[in-house]
Amino acid sequence: MSIIAKYSQTPNETKVYRVDYSGWLDTTTGGTPETIVSASSSLGPVTVPPLVAVTAILVTLTDVSLTVSGGLAGETYTVSIIANTSGGQTKEDCIEIQVVPACV
Repeated sequence: MSIIAKYSQTPNETKVYRVDYSGWLDTTTGGTPETIVSASSSLGPVTVPPLVAVTAILVTLTDVSLTVSGGLAGETYTVSIIANTSGGQTKEDCIEIQVVPACV
């Protein structure tokens, strides 16, 4: 697992982050391109208020989308994304999200 991107947002923002797996998916086996069939995410640390991440597979079937909101200003969170493919592969990546104070 590796940290593939770092982002920042305030506790008041809701942002969508996208991970594109099209370059990693197998397009050579059996004539049918491999796609993402399921994805999940987990994050830490747990704080009050919490950082909330909702995972979704985009229509292209090659991207995983996370909608992220909340969190505690001053904290840096690591969101782990696990993507499972139609070819039986599992890929885990992480993104870092730093929650910065909101504007005054």
